[in-house]
Amino acid sequence: MMARLLAAWIALLPQAATARPAAIDLYYPQTGETLRVAVGHLPAPAVLNRFLRSPRDRRYTLMDPRLVAAALQAARQLGAARVIVVSAFRSREINEEMRASSPGVALRSRHLAGQALDLSLPGVPLQTLCEHFRARRLGGVGCYPTLGFVHIDVGPVRSW
Repeated sequence: MMARLLAAWIALLPQAATARPAAIDLYYPQTGETLRVAVGHLPAPAVLNRFLRSPRDRRYTLMDPRLVAAALQAARQLGAARVIVVSAFRSREINEEMRASSPGVALRSRHLAGQALDLSLPGVPLQTLCEHFRARRLGGVGCYPTLGFVHIDVGPVRSW
């Protein structure tokens, strides 16, 4: 009897999950590309690494999949159908160019190692997104309201 109830419950789970979007789009305005990701799945590493490449010099590295998983989970839980990628991997040269024009860019940015992602979710207030990521304690969370994005990384848990 218990086994039948459990089997019936498991059979209902996929149906319940379809009440939310079956896929979420990752959109990278700097490249103009969109990557559709089925809920509960991550793209193959080669696809993800290329998609999250440095847009100006087209270099890429191995991205930490926890970043994309966290972004997709946030979109799903907060009701967004799209994740806007502001920045992902940065080559050392691009990071140095950015540091020269902005004192807030770190010398040893986690973007250099594929361990950081800057993003926003259309329709989700930035403060809500910041609080979501801070509660998850994945790593660092930086909120940039004037720039309109949240930084997440897989380093030590901290926030700014």
